[in-house]
Amino acid sequence: MPLLTELDLVWIWFYKDVAPTALFQFSSLMKKRELKITPKHLLEQIKKLRNELFVANVQFDLYVSFNKTAPAYKEEIGCSPLFWDYTMKAHIDMVVLRLCRLYDPDPRTLSLPNFIKTIEANREIFTKAAFIERNKNNLNLERQLEYNRELSSSFLEEAKKICNECNPMVKELLMVRRYLVAHLNRKLAFDDIKHFQKRFPLIFENIGKLIENGFDLLNNVSSVFGGSVFDGTKNTNYPFDDFKFILETIKMRLKRREGKMFEDE
Repeated sequence: MPLLTELDLVWIWFYKDVAPTALFQFSSLMKKRELKITPKHLLEQIKKLRNELFVANVQFDLYVSFNKTAPAYKEEIGCSPLFWDYTMKAHIDMVVLRLCRLYDPDPRTLSLPNFIKTIEANREIFTKAAFIERNKNNLNLERQLEYNRELSSSFLEEAKKICNECNPMVKELLMVRRYLVAHLNRKLAFDDIKHFQKRFPLIFENIGKLIENGFDLLNNVSSVFGGSVFDGTKNTNYPFDDFKFILETIKMRLKRREGKMFEDE
């Protein structure tokens, strides 16, 4: 076996100590470049994430409204229990699925945690100077400059905590995703799932809060940037109880049937 030369030893030292650091720095630089976006792309991301949150919001409100109403329509729901049971399960399943996607930490996804990384990598478009440049032809520019146009480091740090597993609600959501949504865990499939649900209880109150937190985050960023603010289903007149029309129709049908039975007697 040939002896190692001095040049060989230099290369060994380089790859052992220097190359990993250089590769890591290069990789970090490339990731930051991938996160670079234009103001137009930023607004598109906000719009897409809002739309996802809004659909989850609507389905969640429908589910909650039905659960509150159901006790008053036991007989009517009992006429087609399979339909109502699976319809409501489909709503809440889709709410959880959408929230799992919205809080997904996978760097390849469009999600709230990755949105925070994106705005952190584009701090230069969240400055007063950048805002003036974007709106230099706006006649109301001077008035708009009365509002905050810069994202603080403290806001970014707080946003990260809200959207990652430091937040117990997000941790519960992602555990449900890993074990029951994205994958059906083999052990849980055959063992008692109650213990898992006790450790990670994805309660309705937390689901509502996760939706609210998502809207708050997007609204804060959009407001500083100069975009619109949207609070989901809050302060809207969406008819989340319009299913009552079906139940009331069934109720009238049952009364007619009952009256006809008395007539026949």
